[in-house]
Amino acid sequence: MKIETLDIPETVEISNELIEEERPQLREHYNPHKQTDEDAPGPAFHDKKDKNKKENLGGSYKFIIAKKYKKPQTRGDKNYNKRHKK
Repeated sequence: MKIETLDIPETVEISNELIEEERPQLREHYNPHKQTDEDAPGPAFHDKKDKNKKENLGGSYKFIIAKKYKKPQTRGDKNYNKRHKK
């Protein structure tokens, strides 16, 4: 299939300036003053204080908390437990 080509009208001005995307990018290959060590942690990253480090106590801690914050007994359970208390 042939595509028709039209001539550019004489009233259109042709500019030699490049647009932003066409301009060459200036990149510095090596600048020791701008280099940063990306692996080094910054001031926002630090170890926790010893008082804030909690130990994993395993299952025993879970049972202590469950005993402390258990569901309240119903009336039937209270009377039954009173009678069968050891």
